[in-house]
Amino acid sequence: LPIHTYEEKMDQYNKEQFAAFIKKCVSGDMVARKEMYNFLVECFKTSDVNLDGSIDPVEFDQMIEAAAAAPRRHGFAPATTTLYKTPEDRLKARKDVFVGMDENKDGQISLDEWIGYCVKHIQEKAKAL
Repeated sequence: LPIHTYEEKMDQYNKEQFAAFIKKCVSGDMVARKEMYNFLVECFKTSDVNLDGSIDPVEFDQMIEAAAAAPRRHGFAPATTTLYKTPEDRLKARKDVFVGMDENKDGQISLDEWIGYCVKHIQEKAKAL
């Protein structure tokens, strides 16, 4: 699904419906999981502006913002401006996440690294729903 289509669908959900969707994703509902996977792939592809098949630190910031948009809209994640006082603070924090996500330490995020991280992250966040 193109990101705008996914975002439009998520905009139709209220907070409870969005939480139910996330719970389905982590509980094994294959339709929900496929939808989430397609969204994460689309975030990756859209953020890979130099089309090299991986995400560099500059592209990473955009990818995180795209992936966090729906949870933010539904109150499950704070706004970037709430989390970070300055753009420099945001980029430093994102660099730390990037380094942790870069499992093979090649300075790039592969699609597998992105999906693996997101699945773990979503599973952890879903525990609070």
